Amino acid sequence: MRSESKRRGLPTLAEEVKNGKYNFKHPLQRPSGQWNALQKAELIDSVLREYLIDPVTIVVSVVDETTGDIIKLNNAVIDGVQRITNFADFINGEYRLSKKLDDVPFTIEGKTFYPSESLWGKKFEELDEEIKSKLSYYELPIDFYYEATNKEITELFRRKNSGRPLTNAQKNSVNISNELYGQILSILNADGFTYEVEKKNRAGEIIVKDGKPVMKEKKMPNLWERIFSVGIFKNSEDRNLILEVMMLTSGYSKEHEFGFRNEDIQAFISWFNEQENNQGVIELIINAADSINHRITEKIPNLKKTSIPMFVAGMCKVIKYKGGKDKYMVLAKEFFNSYEQNDEYRNLCGSGSAAKENVQARWEVFKNMAKKC
Repeated sequence: MRSESKRRGLPTLAEEVKNGKYNFKHPLQRPSGQWNALQKAELIDSVLREYLIDPVTIVVSVVDETTGDIIKLNNAVIDGVQRITNFADFINGEYRLSKKLDDVPFTIEGKTFYPSESLWGKKFEELDEEIKSKLSYYELPIDFYYEATNKEITELFRRKNSGRPLTNAQKNSVNISNELYGQILSILNADGFTYEVEKKNRAGEIIVKDGKPVMKEKKMPNLWERIFSVGIFKNSEDRNLILEVMMLTSGYSKEHEFGFRNEDIQAFISWFNEQENNQGVIELIINAADSINHRITEKIPNLKKTSIPMFVAGMCKVIKYKGGKDKYMVLAKEFFNSYEQNDEYRNLCGSGSAAKENVQARWEVFKNMAKKC
């Protein structure tokens, strides 16, 4: 592996991002769009106050350890996706700076500026010339790595994150092929749906026209956005949960008895990468998630991450064998409503929940539920 450090001016960086020069989909990184408005504003504010910003880490190419071939990654960002994308989005006029930014003055070439007057609520083009100039001349440090192995990338990522051990989801991410990662994203990013509701005025009264209520469209997020917690997304556990659904739904479950421990998931990844014509599994999971999503009118109580894979895989089984989706949802809701009284099942979800015997026992519950449909 070799490396070099460079710097990119923000206007150049923004143009490169716009033209797709960087790959923001490396499995180790969370997708862009994770920061809130204040975090974005503080990034811009840091430049104006000359606070040092950590370098972004980019892997340009990797070495296939089996063949020795060098594979280009289209500048895969493994640390700093939020920094790059938020700098680029601001320069490209995509957002305004938060009014929650502390109103502490800063100085540019002897001139004092207050965020409340000079930054709050403004896009890049609306800033004072001195501030725009300061941002335009700032250069973001970027470390480029060439011909790295997966092991080196993993270790590099760990050290860049203050030496904290990688989560199981992050460890698994390193072994996920580009094709499999794309399939996981296609499940996670599947569309929600739109539905019509009665339009109301400010007083809360239904608006009527020609004797009929006026309707408007509302957008419902996809299932994962509705049932995954913020913590699941932030810790990249969403990918592991999708992999767990795939383990239960694919032919893997016929050939193996497994748990959800890290080594189980890595074994599945290796198996799945070798399979052909696996798109049907992906489409089945997307279909099942959409079927559940259309049938949820309110939050399902006690739907925890230890049960989510089994719940979704159960609907996959119902669809595969042309069972009754509505009946499955009725049975599932009854099950979750009585969860607190179900000591036998709850014991399968506590310590050791990822062990083979506990995973298989939970799956048996939802398989039996699906058989009744």
